[in-house]
Amino acid sequence: MPSPYEHDERPDDADGEDAIQNVPAYVLIALEQKINRIRFVGETLRLFDTWKGTK
Repeated sequence: MPSPYEHDERPDDADGEDAIQNVPAYVLIALEQKINRIRFVGETLRLFDTWKGTK
């Protein structure tokens, strides 16, 4: 019985360089939005700490 991976055309990329190409676009978009939200919250907290420190 032949291996189910016998005709797999994906390159054997040990360092994962091409792995991003196999991720659906909606996953990347959701991840980007999550990262942007975390950055926004972090920036807001930093600004609040700066403002609070001046009072």
